[in-house]
Amino acid sequence: MVSTYRNGKSDVWVTNLQFRNQIIPRGMCIGQAEPLNEGHLCVISDTSGCLDDQQETSESRMNCSLMVSPELSDEQRNKLSELLRKFSGLFTKTDKSTAAKTNVKHRIFTGDHAPINQRAYRVSPTERHIIHEEVQKMLDEGIVQPSESPWSSPVVLVRKKDGSWRFCVDYRKLNSVTKKTFILCLVLTIRSTV
Repeated sequence: MVSTYRNGKSDVWVTNLQFRNQIIPRGMCIGQAEPLNEGHLCVISDTSGCLDDQQETSESRMNCSLMVSPELSDEQRNKLSELLRKFSGLFTKTDKSTAAKTNVKHRIFTGDHAPINQRAYRVSPTERHIIHEEVQKMLDEGIVQPSESPWSSPVVLVRKKDGSWRFCVDYRKLNSVTKKTFILCLVLTIRSTV
């Protein structure tokens, strides 16, 4: 999201994901801006449940100076640090504090497409046990909740470099029927115009 703040102009951050320098010629179109409409917004109805009501201790207090850019002025740095401290309850401090907040509503626009209900992929008994443990852990921590939705996507376990498993969900079929609400430039399209 971009906010306009100087004579109708805004700063936009561009990230170079390549391992070599990229040159962007002056005047080259590197993206498109669209007006934000209500369908793009994530509605937060109440923030009171998100904030920590506990007194901050020296151990639990966030070290906000590590998170604040040194390029900011002292006044900007102080304001940002104050905001980060005030809303520190919105940031996870441990793995156990990642519980989902129920006051945030998300919508996936699929138009009038019939629900896609995919069966679980075949997995070994060991992988089935790992999936069961991960789902139970997420239920216990409040990250997920039981659902009776007609939509479902299969779980995929991916082996990490350290040998542990990453719990993933294969949303490719859901993504194929999701109405795209944002126009994103492909890296290849951008590179071909350079």
